[in-house]
Parts: sequence; C-alpha cells; structure tokens
Amino acid sequence: NPFLHKWTSNIKIRIRGYPTDKDIEMVNSVVSELDDLTQTINISTVEKGGNIQIYFIPERQFVDILPSYIPTNWGFFWVLWDGNGNIYRSTILIDSSRISQRARNHLIKEEITQSLGLMKDSDEYINSIFYQKYTYTQSLSTLDTDLVELLYNYDPGFISGTSLQEAKTILSME
Repeated sequence: NPFLHKWTSNIKIRIRGYPTDKDIEMVNSVVSELDDLTQTINISTVEKGGNIQIYFIPERQFVDILPSYIPTNWGFFWVLWDGNGNIYRSTILIDSSRISQRARNHLIKEEITQSLGLMKDSDEYINSIFYQKYTYTQSLSTLDTDLVELLYNYDPGFISGTSLQEAKTILSME
C-alpha cells in the first residue's frame, strides 16, 4: 500500500496464549519504550479487551487466530485500518514452541514496533529492528527511534493517507 498508516487512538495491548515470564517482561519493556517515543498516543497493556492482541502460541496454530497467516514464520503481524488509513487493530503472533527466548525477545520488539505503521523492512541497516534479514537485535537503533518519533511527533505531522511524494514534500520543508 503506497500510503502511510498510523494509529490515531491509544494502543492497548493484550497478551494472550502461553507467554513466558520473560515474554511478559519484554512486552512491558517495549510498551514503555514506545510510549515514551510517541507523544500523540499512549501505549499500554491491558488484561481485557485491547486493540492489539499478541498471541504466544505454537506456529501451527497461527492460522487458527489469523486465517490470512502465511506459514513458516516465527513471528507475524497483521494490521487493519479504516478508509482514512488510521490503524485501529493489530494481531501479533509469536511462536511459543520452537524458538529461543532471545529470538522471541527480538520478535516481540520487531512486531510491536512494526504494528505502529512502520511495516516495511530494509536491507540497508543491519542494526535496525526493520532489517530484512534475520537478526537477534534486542534494541531500537537511533534510526528506529527517529522513525517512530517522526511518525508520531513530527510537526506539522504526518497523517494517515499521506503519500510518499507528500511525505517527501513535508520533509523538504524542514
């Protein structure tokens, strides 16, 4: 999709499935970090409801939660947006049966961060959480934090539905 998508409402993440204590700890850490980076929305965890559901389940069960799932991933996310491009729901799936805690920690950070609307990967920045090839990166790079802040804090600001050309024009005004 050639247009920008982002959340305009607060994000409430519900943890489901079979998370380890370390999974829960990592989700809380990522939520705290991203909430500090986003001034236009709040990000928190909730016990009930939620507009992001993060499931820790065996990969073979991913399709039961998300019929659009593409098999053989350790982690996967899917976002839904309205006609204006505003994201209103996301589902995140993390394999709970085949991968190490180190890999799970990476995927928790990657999938939650990408669910903010930063859905593309890059082959250029090996230290980025958005690096296309697999890594065990456990932290956001400076570039990653800049991207999150640019999406959610930049004034005059990016709105959902902004095209690539419009984004380039906005950035060139700085």
